[in-house]
Amino acid sequence: MELWRELGVALAVSLWAPYSGNWLSGLILGGLLFALVLLRLQQSRRIFIRSVAKGRRPDLEKAWEATWRRMLQQAGLTPDHCQLVVYNGVESKKHQDFRGLCCGYGRNQAILVSSQTLQGPYALGVLAHEIAHAKGQHVLKNQALLAGAYLFGVTMLFALGSHWDNFEVLAVAVPYFLGMESLRSQLQKHFEFVADRYSEDRYPGQLRRALNQYTDPGERWFDSHPSNQRRIRRLAQ
Repeated sequence: MELWRELGVALAVSLWAPYSGNWLSGLILGGLLFALVLLRLQQSRRIFIRSVAKGRRPDLEKAWEATWRRMLQQAGLTPDHCQLVVYNGVESKKHQDFRGLCCGYGRNQAILVSSQTLQGPYALGVLAHEIAHAKGQHVLKNQALLAGAYLFGVTMLFALGSHWDNFEVLAVAVPYFLGMESLRSQLQKHFEFVADRYSEDRYPGQLRRALNQYTDPGERWFDSHPSNQRRIRRLAQ
């Protein structure tokens, strides 16, 4: 999805830039994309929580309250920084719903986890992994990279568009936006390894066994997560 989005942005910029002919138009458009990325980040916690509202499990959230508070304290966080949201997830053959999801930024973060995960044998390992994402502000860093790349890239391409034709701008825009998405992908994978190590250090073996239990979706260059087997090998080092 992200890959097609970047190709679409590259195509749109290459068509528009030569006719605009100045960097100021690029700065305005880049600023608009910058603002949209930050707006999505700001609203992500509310959107994700709303998406699971019908299947939410406040009983499990209450049962885990003390453990959740203790885990957050170990990470230097508080419940005010990061909310636990439990929902009745639907098992997926590909992902098996064992993963949680960290969303939001700063003091406005939430971790969504399915009831199947929370009632399973590897709950602490999975929760610790997601807490590491919250502690490291990984969502914020990833989205900040995207917003900054839009602002700089679109401004630069519009400046070039005053001297180049559509195909010349496209020849620069495509590798720029694909390179940006590649960088974001590798950064996301790095964050996964960091969160895996945090979980392993606190609950040895739990995350490895969870990763072993479920179908490995494999790994492609632009994926946000490494393959399960690659993560397991890193944890074993």
